[in-house]
Amino acid sequence: MRVPKSVKKNRERLLSDMRDLAKELKEGAGYGTLRGAIPETTCATCRSELLKRARQLDFDVWPGVRSKRIKDPLEWGGPAFAELLNATATAVGSAMEDVLGPSPWLTSFHALALYPEPDRTDAEVRKLRMTGLHSDFPYGEFKEKMDRAILTKEETGVEGRPMGHGDRGWQFPPGFRPGEPGGPHTVQTIWILDKFTPERGATALLPGSCRWKRVPNCGPGPDWDRFEKEAVPQRGRCGDILFYVGATWHTIGVNRGSSPRVAILGQWSPHFMCPLEAHVWTTPSRTRRRLSSRARALMGFPGSVQGYGETSRPPHRDGAPRFLRDSARFALDHPVLRSRRLLLLFVILSLFAVSPSLPSTATLALFLVGGSVGYVLGTHATLTRMCV
Repeated sequence: MRVPKSVKKNRERLLSDMRDLAKELKEGAGYGTLRGAIPETTCATCRSELLKRARQLDFDVWPGVRSKRIKDPLEWGGPAFAELLNATATAVGSAMEDVLGPSPWLTSFHALALYPEPDRTDAEVRKLRMTGLHSDFPYGEFKEKMDRAILTKEETGVEGRPMGHGDRGWQFPPGFRPGEPGGPHTVQTIWILDKFTPERGATALLPGSCRWKRVPNCGPGPDWDRFEKEAVPQRGRCGDILFYVGATWHTIGVNRGSSPRVAILGQWSPHFMCPLEAHVWTTPSRTRRRLSSRARALMGFPGSVQGYGETSRPPHRDGAPRFLRDSARFALDHPVLRSRRLLLLFVILSLFAVSPSLPSTATLALFLVGGSVGYVLGTHATLTRMCV
């Protein structure tokens, strides 16, 4: 099939822009936006599906804004999300390898809907932004739990967040901290699905902060003072992709517009880092068939990544067989012996045994054996898929 000249020209433009952006990630401000990378129709469909899903979810407890985090869109969202990843893989090309090394992959892929709060005062917005100051390196908000364990109990915090970032409370030894040469890096990605402006809660990034070898202290203090003075709110339109180094200082925004601001969030990691989300396990085959070979590789699917053969990225069993008896042992241990379900099952069976109106013992035994076999086989199939 012949590719139209306009499409070919746009691909060449995107690849050229992405190469320049990769250089900016490594040597410049630490962030940049790839303009017009995703078709607007694809973005509109993804946005619609995400808002439908969001109606079934509660608002997030943290960080204090009216937001909803929407997980696993590849599992339930339909073909538009596969189209978005295909377009991303085409636009990015091999540029991400210049930043993260060979075979980097997308270890996180979910969405955030930021709902309107037009009545928020300037003082309230400033406080929320101050207490939300953070970086995403190396694994998003999960690092805060470790910080709480590292810091002494006497050190309080701001709005429930640990204060001891900066030079204390960091989990990696010298040489592996954010911004240090040779240390691990990540690249965060925001797929912009509608208007991205300061009024609608656009992310603000502090240029160059990814190389300062520090994690910012949230709350009042010199870190916030510098951020408030120098941070740059990002602007974008439907179809743009914002990239920034994971150690870049940034904070939450408040949507003071009139409609939800919806974006998909992702994290690119080096090939040796484990995933934050289990795409290999949860993505249905119908969605995987829609992904291009390059898109499957960037997600880490089995048989798609150079050097991994038919196995998936870690965690995996590297092709080792899973025996049915091991699955049966797991099926008994996990949901039965570790909970009160065994007692509940005993009570139900006792009711069957003493009640004359219920099925005979033979029927009950057949039901119990058949259900157990089906349960074990289902567990085996699930574990086999998970451990490919």
